[in-house]
Amino acid sequence: MTAAMKYAPVAFFCYDRLDTALETVSALMRNDGATETEVYAFSDAARDAQAAPLVAAVRLWLHGLEKENGFKAVHIVERPSNFGLNKNITSGISEVLSHSDRVIVVEDDIVTSPFFLQYMNNALEEYEDKKEVMMAGGHTQLDIPWKGDVYFSPHAQIWGWGTWADRWKTFRLYRSREEALEGMTDAEIDALQYHGTFPILKGLDKPQPMWDICWNVEIHKRHGFCLTPTRTLVHNAGLGGGTNYNKWMKYFGHYIEYPFADRLPDVRRSPIAADPEIEDVLYPAAMKDWGFKYNLLGKIVHTLYLPIKRMKEKR
Repeated sequence: MTAAMKYAPVAFFCYDRLDTALETVSALMRNDGATETEVYAFSDAARDAQAAPLVAAVRLWLHGLEKENGFKAVHIVERPSNFGLNKNITSGISEVLSHSDRVIVVEDDIVTSPFFLQYMNNALEEYEDKKEVMMAGGHTQLDIPWKGDVYFSPHAQIWGWGTWADRWKTFRLYRSREEALEGMTDAEIDALQYHGTFPILKGLDKPQPMWDICWNVEIHKRHGFCLTPTRTLVHNAGLGGGTNYNKWMKYFGHYIEYPFADRLPDVRRSPIAADPEIEDVLYPAAMKDWGFKYNLLGKIVHTLYLPIKRMKEKR
């Protein structure tokens, strides 16, 4: 990365998890280019009395970061009331992009490789004028180095990612499934859900659909792509470590945590197009039974807990 190249600011989102936030920021500080990077930390306010002391501890730690020299600068935004995940993240991204043409987004459980920031900045520079590339992600559920260093996918990778102001301005928080999927064909909806192996669109049935599902829909609607490394540059500390395949997989789901890429990926790839083998074979296989809430036991627990949750909400 040349000295003249831009270093995108990082939008860092946190709430009440000091342990994973520490791990996330410590990893970012070990990144090449960290001392040239400005960090905007968006701290959401406590939702209830139970979360209040945890949020206070996170904020105290954030103010300590201002005095360290691990980053070029640290700007802290303390939400005065509880925004919730959707509003905190989407408004925070928009706030940074109101004065920058690009942003790198990291939540408080995202542990990055030392190559992450350099990879993201290279990608944001390389594809700035290629509008069909709507974002660059640092994570992949695959480990496929034989495919080169990077690939293009219509699926958003939001565990450590970046985008540009002109792409983000198209983002919408949809209000319903019907609004989100308007104009999409059955084939496009099937592809969005990894051919039925990962039914993420169930999240559109919530009173407020989640922002990451809306972003995925937006990318598909615009026939856009996410630049993705063939070997991950991100681990998710919020999952409590990787769980490989075992006899309990059909009940609890699985998540394979592959090793970090052992070198900086070359972000250049042409043409800008999806790889059919990745999208139709490798991805669906990797996403099958991924995560507790989408498998058999998760569905049973959700069904039993839903009436209890509704009763609590009415009180």
